[in-house]
Amino acid sequence: MYQSLNFFRYNFVVIGDDLSTELLGFFNNFNDVIVDNTNLGGAA
Repeated sequence: MYQSLNFFRYNFVVIGDDLSTELLGFFNNFNDVIVDNTNLGGAA
């Protein structure tokens, strides 16, 4: 997915509730990605 999307212009905003280390690592591979990983106290 990373290699496919790397050919396009995009802006991602990822809003998570305590995202896993694996997901954070995946999203950090992209340029211009904003990640808000605040623990919001959700039901999960």
